[in-house]
Amino acid sequence: MSTYQEKQFKLFEELEKQFRQKKSNVSTVEPIRNHAKDKRISLTSVVFLPRKLQNLLVNKIIKPLKKAGKGVYFYPIESLHATIKNIRIINYPPTFGENDIRKVKKVFKKVIPKRKSFKFELKGLFETPNSLSVRAYSSEALKLLAKELSKKLIKCDLPDDKKYASNEIFFGNITVCRYYTKPKPEFFKIIKKLKNIYIGKFSVKKIILITTDPVCHPSKIKRLGYYNLKN
Repeated sequence: MSTYQEKQFKLFEELEKQFRQKKSNVSTVEPIRNHAKDKRISLTSVVFLPRKLQNLLVNKIIKPLKKAGKGVYFYPIESLHATIKNIRIINYPPTFGENDIRKVKKVFKKVIPKRKSFKFELKGLFETPNSLSVRAYSSEALKLLAKELSKKLIKCDLPDDKKYASNEIFFGNITVCRYYTKPKPEFFKIIKKLKNIYIGKFSVKKIILITTDPVCHPSKIKRLGYYNLKN
């Protein structure tokens, strides 16, 4: 684990502690029972997992949890992704328009091709009050990319409206499920067993700008642009 990944690990741990103590101010998604009727939408950029890792997440995490998963929405395999840079958090009505999307496209087209590709390493679970994710560790390339995009978007009057735990330490996470009621104790026993699970690594070479609902359901995703990082 690199020095930067050690910092990411400490931040993951600190956030979980804050969530347990109900002291965190970071942005989270409010639960809803019927995701099919959820009209909330966001503007964000993501990378979808390679099929091999999608299958591993389903087989090693989602399937075991489904056995005790009442009150839980599990992400479809096609929805499994890591957010690279948020622009507008979920809201209804949306807090962005077509002109904002045009501005974002210009920034992404200018910034992303100049930045180097990097890898995510998926290991360990990340628990929040309303969801469960897989931790995704990276190099500082993610931080440099996110900070430059933020700087350029601010100049376009599009500051990121998401609250973060740190302005210097950035990480990825792949949400596997969200809760709309508190799951059974058996559910959390399975999480405890899987807490330090290792999934694998993948390269981030292409970033996709999208609008989507809170669970990134395939039927709700609108792809707005594709941007390649430098090899």
